Amino acid sequence: MRIIAGGNHPERNKAIVILSNYLGLRAKELAALKIGDVLEHDSIKKVLRLVAVVHQGR
Repeated sequence: MRIIAGGNHPERNKAIVILSNYLGLRAKELAALKIGDVLEHDSIKKVLRLVAVVHQGR
């Protein structure tokens, strides 16, 4: 996490690492996420729903 903190966008990079590691999201799934997929009324959603096209490898 120290390497991530030293980059140009530390908050974004930390969020990407957390989503990838703790939720098991792949790069394609992470790249397809929009702010509205993760946040609702300025708080993190309890459930993230991925669009079928994103996680079926198409």
